[in-house]
Amino acid sequence: MQVAYFEDRAAGQFRPLAWLRPVFELVCGQSGVRERVNRYLAPTAWGAFVRPWLAEVYADEHSDCQINSPEWLADGPTLLLNGRWLPVLDTLSALRPDEACWSGDMVVALIVQPGEVSHIDPQRMDESIAALAHSRRAAGQFRPLAWLRPVFEL
Repeated sequence: MQVAYFEDRAAGQFRPLAWLRPVFELVCGQSGVRERVNRYLAPTAWGAFVRPWLAEVYADEHSDCQINSPEWLADGPTLLLNGRWLPVLDTLSALRPDEACWSGDMVVALIVQPGEVSHIDPQRMDESIAALAHSRRAAGQFRPLAWLRPVFEL
């Protein structure tokens, strides 16, 4: 399975820490969300939907990553993962294609099938992913504490 990380509308609240890197690259413990999830799931391919000004530099640093490109999602089922969510890794491997994980009103994870790629708009990731998630049953509600939060919210 492929894995794609996306930044939601709250990513901008992590300035200055995440001004020059995606929120899923912020280190929490020993590593960031991307490194931790990729190590656990060993995806066949991975990608990221990041803020436009990060795309070129991030692509240079991670040549194996598909950046802001929904077309590669058509290569196979893809786990879309909110980059601010600190997942319990077993939850990800247990997620089924007809389910979506939520925390409050935010989608934290879902599996996108190749035929659903046309519903993904990189300019409106939050809305696109929420629309897809509403077509699935909830895999559960996850505590808001499992999120990376800006320092001023703590």
